[in-house]
Amino acid sequence: MRYLLGLLMWIFLAVPAWAQTFDYGDPSELRGVAKIFVFTGSDLELRENITKNIQKKLPQLQFTSSADDAEVALVFAADVNTFIAGVNSNPNYNGGVTSTPNYRTVVNGSGLVFKSGSKNGRLRLIMQYGDSRSTIFERRPSTNFAKAFVKAYENANKEQK
Repeated sequence: MRYLLGLLMWIFLAVPAWAQTFDYGDPSELRGVAKIFVFTGSDLELRENITKNIQKKLPQLQFTSSADDAEVALVFAADVNTFIAGVNSNPNYNGGVTSTPNYRTVVNGSGLVFKSGSKNGRLRLIMQYGDSRSTIFERRPSTNFAKAFVKAYENANKEQK
């Protein structure tokens, strides 16, 4: 009982430490941004895809290797889920039926865009994105995240051109 009480107390005291405090902003805060950082965890292929798609449309942006050197941080993660989409049943020669499951894979991706420089030192959440891909004919969620960022950046910087 004492152990359980100690564990519960530790959990309740640790929750505020886990909670990230940030302020809310909007995509217009991308105006004048020159340095960005792309974080995808250990998935370097995702980072390369996002960076390539942004550089193609916005070559003036500088990509940093550290979040400390950037004005804006793009955070993206993807997850793959596989599920049964159906079953094919075929009769065989002895009167029985052979059933084969059909699987479908869905790639889910979500991204956030943060800007540093709030008056109180907290990050500002300026954009959120979520997407999924269920067929090979659809664009990857990381590509769509990059395109959404490019669109938001171009809209924020329209007046400067």
